[in-house]
Amino acid sequence: MQPWSMGVQIRELRKILKISQKALARETQLSSTSISRYERGTQVPTQDSIERILGFFREKGLDCQQSLIMQTAEEEESQDQKTQDKEIMEKMDRWTKKNFREGKVLKPPVEPEEMKAVYYRSNREMAWAYITVCWKFREMQCYVLDDSPAQRESIKTITDVMLKDILNLLNRKVGFQEADLPKYMNGTIGRLTSDLDERRLINLVGVLYFRIHEYDKAMQYFQMHRRIIDLQNIVADEENCCNRFNIVMTKMLMGELLLASQEMPLIMEQYYFLGNMMLVIVLVWGRMNLEYRLGQMSLANKDVEWAKSLLKELNPESKIEYHMEDMIREIPLIWYF
Repeated sequence: MQPWSMGVQIRELRKILKISQKALARETQLSSTSISRYERGTQVPTQDSIERILGFFREKGLDCQQSLIMQTAEEEESQDQKTQDKEIMEKMDRWTKKNFREGKVLKPPVEPEEMKAVYYRSNREMAWAYITVCWKFREMQCYVLDDSPAQRESIKTITDVMLKDILNLLNRKVGFQEADLPKYMNGTIGRLTSDLDERRLINLVGVLYFRIHEYDKAMQYFQMHRRIIDLQNIVADEENCCNRFNIVMTKMLMGELLLASQEMPLIMEQYYFLGNMMLVIVLVWGRMNLEYRLGQMSLANKDVEWAKSLLKELNPESKIEYHMEDMIREIPLIWYF
């Protein structure tokens, strides 16, 4: 609320008359709750309420009609902006989800600079960071099967930059320090976020460390995400699936094949029927990687063919040819929920 917003003016004029909120409410036939909300700026009064308040102050010799009307117009304009921003953010969330679920790059519904301005106005820089990283992931997936040294170096450079930017943002917005990660895990630093934007970024940091083969560090972030989910009793199916699957894939590459093989069937059983084809593809792809490393080649070959048929069904126009050696090299993780 601005220093001289409508609510502040009502409060100051009420104080000049030395009357309580309850008295003003009684004189204007409004509720004291409404008066309190007007003064705190959490509710914009209706035109009828404004006229009642103005009428009372005029009777007492205080004429503030013009300034109140001007301020009302400003606050209504601000409210309209907030409504528009909320609609754009909801549209962006649907677009990001569709990008992941359809497995292809889609044209964003709003120009990037406008999108960024909306998220920053709404104090949701972390949500914007999450969307831009998801966008980058989708772009990288378009050429990840090209295993040339130049492409590998390009992916690593992009990943390093994203990792640094996200950690700096978490530090700036919520005071998170990577050096304190063990303290978050053992409870000596009490605060573990329950905010969706922060949880998404914690998961993405784990994914980025995984991409540059720092599996121990990736596991720490996935386990931190797991602890948040457990402590906050978060029941969102896709988020739980994402976390459990990412932990299994990391265990697999850390050599804990037995533990990974025990957990994978449980994940498949619980989340296979969520109705999200891209999620099913990732699960099958991950299981194929595990089967390959366990020497279960017959099962691995079946899952390769299954994953390829699902990918073709998801995106019939795709010209990408998937082979087992490509799918073994590209370990899938879930970065969107």
